[in-house]
Amino acid sequence: MPIPLLFIGIAAATAATGIGAGVSGANKIKEASEIVENATYRYERAKEKMEEEQEKCTKKLDKLGKLKMDIWVKDLKRFITVYEKINNKSKVDGVLHNELISLTPKELKEFRDINLGAIDILAGITGSIGAGALAGIGAWGGAMLLGTASTGTALSALSGAAATNATLAFFGGGSLAAGGLGIAGGTAILGGLVAGPALAVGGLLLNSKGTQSLEKAYEVRREANKAIEKMERAENILNETAKIVQFFITEIEKIRNIFLEDIEKLEMIVNENNGDYRLFSMYERKILFRTTLSIKTLKELTQIQILKQSKISDEVEVNESLKNDLIKQITKYEIEMEKIA
Repeated sequence: MPIPLLFIGIAAATAATGIGAGVSGANKIKEASEIVENATYRYERAKEKMEEEQEKCTKKLDKLGKLKMDIWVKDLKRFITVYEKINNKSKVDGVLHNELISLTPKELKEFRDINLGAIDILAGITGSIGAGALAGIGAWGGAMLLGTASTGTALSALSGAAATNATLAFFGGGSLAAGGLGIAGGTAILGGLVAGPALAVGGLLLNSKGTQSLEKAYEVRREANKAIEKMERAENILNETAKIVQFFITEIEKIRNIFLEDIEKLEMIVNENNGDYRLFSMYERKILFRTTLSIKTLKELTQIQILKQSKISDEVEVNESLKNDLIKQITKYEIEMEKIA
């Protein structure tokens, strides 16, 4: 018996609807897949570029950290040793004798404290801290050498794991209880200035591959865009920080080279005059003044922090006044050196 035309029409319409729905579904699956793949590609590229800048910046901070440690451990010790051999310094007078080229007992004690603190930290740069501690020292200046742990105990009085944790917490801006970033924050900073922002999105991308849901794909794209924006901002900060750090290194090395030349001359002068300042010629006194001015300036420059903890969030930010502070110190140094010459 022939199938009624009405049923044939209904069957054809139903089949057509099914095919249309199938095509529409396939298109949605394809679109969802393309959205996720594109978001993943852009995310990975942004992450790769940020990590490249992070590595460059960390290397610069490592170099600065080592330079600071050399000044604190070697140069300060060398200056203290020769300076303490000079007798009758209290009779220094004249135009050249001012606060920039004289040294008070308090300042000399600060030199000793920094030197001993640096030696302690140098001995502790092993194990879990590793070379990353140099990046931390480069970024945070020398405050930790004179500071205390979040418990109120002097860092130099701690040992072993306690010292490591206290140092890490210090680099993190203090303990969590004190409003700092804690050990985890310090570890992130020591490991490379900043932790990769929103990298947890990587898990979301990985788990979303092959998704068949447009809604899910849109969520992935939104989250990826947020992460990419943060990483691009971090990339720019790292790039600018690396430039500032290099400027910092160059200027400190210039003054250090002057100091190293003068300290060698001063050591010979002190030996030849048996340490009696009264026997120094005007030229020899100028060498003492130059050496003192250089080491005081180096001490001040190595205390300037490149990073600081934000007052409005838990994030670490670049010290915006850094370059101006550095230029002011250098300008003052150059003016005084011209007076001595």
